[in-house]
Amino acid sequence: MPESGLSIYKNVDIFRDINIKLDHIVGMYNHLMQDLLDVERPLLEKKINAMDSALKPGLETFKWESNDIIKQFINPAMQVVKTSFDMMCNMHNNMDNIESILSNNKKSLIEKSKKTMLPGDFLTQHQAMCESFLVDMGKDLKKVHDEHKKTLERVKSSVDKDSNAWRAYMDYVNERVINGLCNISSASFDKLCELINPKTYEKHDVIPLFEIKADIENKNIQFEPEFDFNEDGNSICDIVNSWICDFMKVSTLITRVDSVGRGVAGGDYLNEVSENFKIKKYLYQVSLFMSRTRQMCEDYKHEFNE
Repeated sequence: MPESGLSIYKNVDIFRDINIKLDHIVGMYNHLMQDLLDVERPLLEKKINAMDSALKPGLETFKWESNDIIKQFINPAMQVVKTSFDMMCNMHNNMDNIESILSNNKKSLIEKSKKTMLPGDFLTQHQAMCESFLVDMGKDLKKVHDEHKKTLERVKSSVDKDSNAWRAYMDYVNERVINGLCNISSASFDKLCELINPKTYEKHDVIPLFEIKADIENKNIQFEPEFDFNEDGNSICDIVNSWICDFMKVSTLITRVDSVGRGVAGGDYLNEVSENFKIKKYLYQVSLFMSRTRQMCEDYKHEFNE
């Protein structure tokens, strides 16, 4: 065997160790470069620069046969790259936890009873259930701040909380939270639209939501409760409107994440959720279904009066 071959063979264990560690460094570095979001990159800019500086000697100075390559280059480079990689993974894990918290609370605040009920009785039952749901949901949504604080603690040594980079990241997190809150409200709006859509009740086996009385006064039919809004606030429209207000309360259960660590009183997300296109679309559908139902009530009155 050539002398050069014997030299390599003698150091096979060292070379294997070098290979494994370099593969690990390359893997972490590539994942970092591929998975890091544009909005996250400025938060880790100092770490990335330090990482590139630590890796540069491996490209320009050290060789396989360099003495103490593991001690002088590979181990320090491994530590620097791992620090940046772990920081990115931590940020992504915290964001995944935030989205899981929001997703796990996607449940309807309104449920149809197994039997037809008087509107007042249904509303009493709904209010009790809704209050319980909102209290539990509020406790759960507060965990969003816990996850966000973990990210702040991890990156605070690398970025100023008043910097444009951190503000841009706040906008990104806000957007994800708003989207999650809209999805939570959507679950209730989906159920509401199903319950008030006149086509739902075209099937004869579907149980009506409310029991409405129709009285004759002066040869005219009067519904009890009334359909349109009234001063007493007990009409069908008033009840539906109260449900919508309950759905929107979800966006007030959590203070804004961009208030974290800034020592300012945080607002909520009511304005953003109210202006969301998806929520506006639901409100339009509710209005459309209620208008159709109103017209059906008027048609029924007209037929009876004839």
